[in-house]
Amino acid sequence: HEGTKMKKPKKEAVIQLYKAGTAVQQIMEITGIKAKQTIYNYLAEEDIQPNRK
Repeated sequence: HEGTKMKKPKKEAVIQLYKAGTAVQQIMEITGIKAKQTIYNYLAEEDIQPNRK
């Protein structure tokens, strides 16, 4: 199933969207990620401090 392959590009998309100022809620909708924690985990892996909701 292609779900596992998506992990890396999806993570990069999250980082790019977040850096572009996209709201976490919007990032979830765009990427199909269901949990905010996943997005925060991706950001933390890149040493990005989430500073907005």
